[in-house]
Amino acid sequence: MPSPTEKPSDMRLLILLSVLLCSCNQHIDSATQAYRQTKSVSYNSVSVDVIIDKPAKNDLDVLLVFHGTVMSDREILTAANNTLDKFKAILDSKDMMIVSVAYSQENVLLGDR
Repeated sequence: MPSPTEKPSDMRLLILLSVLLCSCNQHIDSATQAYRQTKSVSYNSVSVDVIIDKPAKNDLDVLLVFHGTVMSDREILTAANNTLDKFKAILDSKDMMIVSVAYSQENVLLGDR
């Protein structure tokens, strides 16, 4: 959960940068391989899971997506996976890496923080 002084946009930028750095640190041989994996990004004692869907290309655009409000924190990863799948189907793009953020928000609406 972000601190009261931390802006949600700052957290999103941190997540995007962390994901890009993690993705770029992969071994060169696997750079052209497609994968879908879940990683945890931590900053200032805040840990957020992200689901990365990378196509088998090196030169990619990156789309960062956030799921809508869920009824309980148990549904976070399901919501993040569903959001990723829906955006992937809409885009129908083979050169887009999609990162879906799985953040806790129980009893809080998206953007209320």
